[in-house]
Amino acid sequence: MITAYPAEAGGATPSATTVAAPSGSVSIGPGQFALIGPSSSGSPKVFNVDVGQVFRSSPLVNAFPTPLPTAGAILQTATLQQATVRAGGMSSTGTVGLAVASDGTILTGSSKPKS
Repeated sequence: MITAYPAEAGGATPSATTVAAPSGSVSIGPGQFALIGPSSSGSPKVFNVDVGQVFRSSPLVNAFPTPLPTAGAILQTATLQQATVRAGGMSSTGTVGLAVASDGTILTGSSKPKS
């Protein structure tokens, strides 16, 4: 069973969420996700997500006939994330796609070089 719940108040990351799985638990903040593998693979792995890119390109976000009620909060997170990147607190890996193989291997894809 996997659960997610607000992290304890006063923690290091505002708006953090704790993701708990049988293999362990992690805290994630805005702009992050937790990848949970088989119970033998250890604690969930935390990845940063380019929130702006997801907001611009994901049908899960923008395929609705009207904007999401949380669009403002999503854009605010994207803006804060870009400020963190500019300040050197986070760097881009160039990864634009992620998949998990049946054996738990994480597969990534990068954007094509600009011509």
